[in-house]
Amino acid sequence: MESEKLSIIRKILSEFVVFSELTDERFSKLIFSMSYAMPPVVSSDLTSDTSSVYRHDLVISGDCGGTNTRLSLWRIPAGGVAYQDSVTAGNITFARKYHNENYACFSDVCHLFLKEANVKNSLPVVCVLACAGPILNNTVEFTNITDGWKIDGPGLEMELGIPTVKLINDFVAMGYGLLTLMPQEYITLNDAKREEGMPIATIGAGTGLGECYLTAGNDGHCSCYASEGGHVDFSPADALEIELYNSLKNELGCDRRFSVERIVSGPGLANIYRFLAKKYPEKVEKTVHQAFLSAKSLQGKIVGTNAKTNELCNQAMEILVDAYGREAGSAMLKYLPRGGFYITGGLAPKNLDYFTKTDNFLKACFDKGRMGPVLKAIPIYLVLTEDLGERGAHYYARQLLESKNSRVLSTKTSNEFVQEKTTVQNTVKQ
Repeated sequence: MESEKLSIIRKILSEFVVFSELTDERFSKLIFSMSYAMPPVVSSDLTSDTSSVYRHDLVISGDCGGTNTRLSLWRIPAGGVAYQDSVTAGNITFARKYHNENYACFSDVCHLFLKEANVKNSLPVVCVLACAGPILNNTVEFTNITDGWKIDGPGLEMELGIPTVKLINDFVAMGYGLLTLMPQEYITLNDAKREEGMPIATIGAGTGLGECYLTAGNDGHCSCYASEGGHVDFSPADALEIELYNSLKNELGCDRRFSVERIVSGPGLANIYRFLAKKYPEKVEKTVHQAFLSAKSLQGKIVGTNAKTNELCNQAMEILVDAYGREAGSAMLKYLPRGGFYITGGLAPKNLDYFTKTDNFLKACFDKGRMGPVLKAIPIYLVLTEDLGERGAHYYARQLLESKNSRVLSTKTSNEFVQEKTTVQNTVKQ
């Protein structure tokens, strides 16, 4: 099939090009431009329907947190578009969740996944893992797992035989996940107009607080960049927050400062409630407080669940939402994301009324003095779905696959055309 395509193109070119007079530079440019018009042909996994002429690539996407690892195997049509109607291409064929503590190392999880997925005839060609931690040289270390884990991308490529294993920050995956959103998956918080091609940014509170931003390239694809915005200093805004600040600083053993995620996150909500319970013991409701003390790592969830019926829980939530809005506004000042600013993470959709039925969040967000009008011109969206990290890892894997296939095709096509040119030139000379 490939040689037939080349033959047809050669005949077309011969109508208006004298091959013996075509320089190597002009010939290479012509080949390169025409290669984009040809659909990629990739030697990969056949579909289950053996009569089908279409081939597929296998891709793994994963979300690797401190507690669990979620892996999914995708079958993606070769030559398919990167996304259609904002949803990445392909069909998920197998998915599993693994509890990290049950395995000595991450490669054990990968071997088990490939075995359970029954991958026999062909291995995946790309694997993208969203990891909760800083990525350095395509590796990441988890310190909150009992025996310690290190995920090494190049090492996994050699051990598993997968050509490309790429690790990305979990919030970078969240950013790419924004590109897959459907209109029903988010709520518009203000009436500002989105500007196409402008930067996009997100802030998301859950177990921690993350921020990232995206910019559009000339090829139409967006690139996402990580940050550690959740670790900027927390700044108290009133007398009560100054008390909270000093109390938590002493509790944490910090001399001068602590991160904003100590307030704006699930654990941060617990920190606020704990402070309020000490300051206003007469307002403590025994049943709620006992549930809070027993919840351990889920104390923030107890506060959120009781926020509408318990005075201290409600006050804690209001303090958090105000601080969340202030930090969101600060992030918007840095990125000026006129392409859209998205509130992600699990905290906001689980406590939706505090963001949609009052304007406290937006007021805090826009309270930036002379810069307030600038921020009001930026569209703000609250994302309802919580699977953006997994979706973003798949989206990025699809981009890598598309780029990989394009490079392979361009090289293959160029080589075959050079051979064709040489043959034609020799024929002309004879």
